[in-house]
Parts: sequence; structure tokens; C-alpha cells
Amino acid sequence: MFGFTYLIIVASVTATTGMFILIRRISLFTRGIRVTGFFTRWESRGIRRKFYHPVVRFTANDGKEYAFVGDPGSTKKKEKRVYGVIYPPDSPQKAVINSFLAFWAAPLALFVLSAGAAIAAFQQLSK
Repeated sequence: MFGFTYLIIVASVTATTGMFILIRRISLFTRGIRVTGFFTRWESRGIRRKFYHPVVRFTANDGKEYAFVGDPGSTKKKEKRVYGVIYPPDSPQKAVINSFLAFWAAPLALFVLSAGAAIAAFQQLSK
């Protein structure tokens, strides 16, 4: 019974977190401002394995220039000079790269984890 309870808690927490992120991403996708960003340099992160993240700069509608570290990272430095950028109208410092992987991967992964935990929980229950 402990396994079932644990898996239901995991499924609930990951589904709730995924839904929260999804709602925020949909809001940004529908109300965000889209601009063109330009590659500045690579930033490496990681302990055992290095992942390279592009540092992207862009000029917001307020006329100021901003820079941010893009996600997700890659083990290879992918040559790309121009990036689509999207940011909340009132917070250019919260900009993200406007790509499928960077934008939708986190909520999708959380929903897959949630579904896996829920399936495992109900398999525990049927034993």
C-alpha cells in the first residue's frame, strides 16, 4: 500500500507542476512579445558532462538590450547566429528562446512522468 500512495503522490505533484508550467507557457505564448535575438557566446554548465547553452541578446520594445542564457543546452556547440525570442510584455528579463524544445519540453516531460507514476500506482493496486 505504501508503494501505491507514494506513486499517487508523485503522479499528483508532477501533474500539478506540469499544469502550472503549461499555463504559464501558454500565457507567454499568447501574450508574449516576439523579437529576434542574436548569439553572443557559449556558456558551459555541468559537473560530469559539459552542456553548452547559447547566450542570446536582443533589444526589447523599451529600447534596452537584454541578454539571457538559453535552454536547453547541448553537448555540442550548434552553430546558430539568430534565435527567435519571446518575453512577457512587462518583463523582458524573463525572455526564453522560442522553440518547441525550449518552450514545451518541460511540461510534456512532467506529464509523461505523471502518467508513468499513475500507471505504476494502479498496477500496484491490482496486485
